[in-house]
Amino acid sequence: MYFCVPYSEYEPWASNRTNRNGPPTFSGYGIYKSVNGGATWSFAHSGIPSNASIYRLAMDPSNSQILYAALNETHDGVVGGLYKTNNGGSTWTALNVPGGIRSVNDVVVNKNTGNVYIACGNNNSDGSQGGGFVSLNGGEAWTKIFDMPFVKELEASSVNPNIMIANVGHDRQIGGINAGCYVTIDDGENWHKINKQFGQPDRVRKLRTDPHDESTLWAAIFGTGFAKLDISPLLEDDFLLGDVNLDGLVTFSDISPFISLLISGGYQDEADCDQDGIVSFADIETFIEILIAA
Repeated sequence: MYFCVPYSEYEPWASNRTNRNGPPTFSGYGIYKSVNGGATWSFAHSGIPSNASIYRLAMDPSNSQILYAALNETHDGVVGGLYKTNNGGSTWTALNVPGGIRSVNDVVVNKNTGNVYIACGNNNSDGSQGGGFVSLNGGEAWTKIFDMPFVKELEASSVNPNIMIANVGHDRQIGGINAGCYVTIDDGENWHKINKQFGQPDRVRKLRTDPHDESTLWAAIFGTGFAKLDISPLLEDDFLLGDVNLDGLVTFSDISPFISLLISGGYQDEADCDQDGIVSFADIETFIEILIAA
């Protein structure tokens, strides 16, 4: 058994945002390990700098000796990173993370694919230090799959790894624009914002997929409780929507199903379609009517 006590904690309600975790007299930060069901605990973070903040842990589901430790940037400016152990925490070694990353806020290993996901960034970034990344080879190489300056969480569903979620925090340099919860159902090709009716979408404390139901997500929201999110309408659609704006501009990943809807519903004269997947409506309400009819 393992758990970690981070040196620095992100607190969105505080003026400094990131602060020391606990009173000044406390010094028991790091990784704890128990080999007797929690009766006794000992430190297990040899190789990780003593001034680091170990924020999250993840175990490889196929090998309990392999763990990953995500280090967030501390309140006093110590850069974070990602560490890995192959011997149950006896020793840890640093993994290379994408250039410019100063804070790794979460690490998750998918139990079916073994892919490793990290969420990066901080609350006062120009955007170059953040994002969501996946590694297909145990942390040796990374691919960016989600691009936002302050990603707090990133996870792929254990039921359907093409479904991924991202939790985005408030970035002060961009005025907190587009903070909130996101989901993709096509392995990162398209992302959808899913925090409608959340009172404080930039303060979602935890966002996770359901371990048994691909259409269900769970969120813990600061100050307002828990939420169950149903993404079944996304999964059931015959086509994926991209962006819809009030000028009537819609982007589709595949235009063919929508053209069929236009023709079968007698709407072919209401819109202009091109082969790049751009549909222009003179009246956005016509588009809504087509969706309802579908």
